[in-house]
Amino acid sequence: MKPCMTCKNKPTKNGVYKAHLEDFVDKNLPKDNKCYFDKSATKIHMTKLKPNKTIFYFATEERDFTKSIKSQVEAYGKLKNSGVVRVNKDGEATAYLHCPQLYINSDGNVYSRHMHFLYWDDNKDIWSNTLYTQQLLCNVNEEFVKKYMKKSIIIDAKTEEYYDKSHIKGAINLPYNKRWNEESILEELSKGMKDYDGDKLVPIIIYCAKGCNAAEKLYHKLNKFGFYNTMHAEGNLAALQ
Repeated sequence: MKPCMTCKNKPTKNGVYKAHLEDFVDKNLPKDNKCYFDKSATKIHMTKLKPNKTIFYFATEERDFTKSIKSQVEAYGKLKNSGVVRVNKDGEATAYLHCPQLYINSDGNVYSRHMHFLYWDDNKDIWSNTLYTQQLLCNVNEEFVKKYMKKSIIIDAKTEEYYDKSHIKGAINLPYNKRWNEESILEELSKGMKDYDGDKLVPIIIYCAKGCNAAEKLYHKLNKFGFYNTMHAEGNLAALQ
């Protein structure tokens, strides 16, 4: 994950980055630490937090991933994609978030999908100004793939052997177990997509098979080289193959 502009260059632990609270976030913070969350959103299990604390978590609002990328402030809006939850004695908490959109930061860069969280200061009865950032992987289902397969690049992460046996029509094979770099990825995408122009933020849906973690492994490789607009299709996609 490439850290956001205000974050430290190296993660504090487990891929979590720390930064100072930004002004537009401060203006939209909850007034207290009363718990709330949207159970219709995707459940996210958070670990290794400070035990017995309350956190406020948030991300950008959900948006069609094939549309143009908005600015940071537009993408976050009023921090509606958010919640307040209690951390248990083991440092675990459950958050509920809709898949966040990418955005153009104030430094002109785009970063991978992520969520933020901060702690409630029990002594001062206010939210701490230390902001934590954690990368998010958005999982999508067969219905999502059907809807967007003509508007995005479909990538099969299986090995060549299993790709040859079955794959979604038109899917490009990027085997998860190969050593990829930015140049080789761009080359394969250009071979597989006639009109591909080299845009690394092109909408991508990556998949393998039910019970397979190859797509998730390849996702992290793509993310490393700046292919941030990537969704992970999970479950059984046999009907599309």
